Amino acid sequence: MTEADRSVVHESAGGSNDDVAPGSDQPLPGWLRDPEWLRAMRRRRRARLAARHPRVHGWVNGVEARFGRMVDRVVPQGRVDGLALVMASMIVLDSTATGLYLRRGLAVEGNPWVVAMMDTYGDGAGLAVRAGWSLAVLLVIRVGAVRDRRFRGVMLVAAAGLSLITAVHLAALGWIVVTNLG
Repeated sequence: MTEADRSVVHESAGGSNDDVAPGSDQPLPGWLRDPEWLRAMRRRRRARLAARHPRVHGWVNGVEARFGRMVDRVVPQGRVDGLALVMASMIVLDSTATGLYLRRGLAVEGNPWVVAMMDTYGDGAGLAVRAGWSLAVLLVIRVGAVRDRRFRGVMLVAAAGLSLITAVHLAALGWIVVTNLG
């Protein structure tokens, strides 16, 4: 079968050439594209829910729409990379500050999985794995945020949480500096 024949067969099956991986006759996996049948299934499910619970569903849709508009204003699609870079910096600061607190005996790690890694591989390696895992999760959220507003909402909530953690670390680091100077 030639390349032209494969293209014709794929298009006749309801696909488009955009759904085919470059240099291949195999369609892209579903997680790399959003097929029309899936969008139609979601529309039908929303319509069924709205028919069963019109008052609740209308309220939920209203909240979702307002939150979505707020997300679009705060984190438009073009600002996703900048926010991801700031969040990555906060993750690295969190692990670095935690390592400093552990060495000085000012704090203990609260995550039992990280404690187990630190006991097994050492403090530095355990904290590095924690930072690496957090950065990997951030990368997944960032990839989703480029494509979907809901992921930008998740990214915004995570950034708010990281901002609080960073504020606590900066206050604690300031206290350490002031008490060591005085």
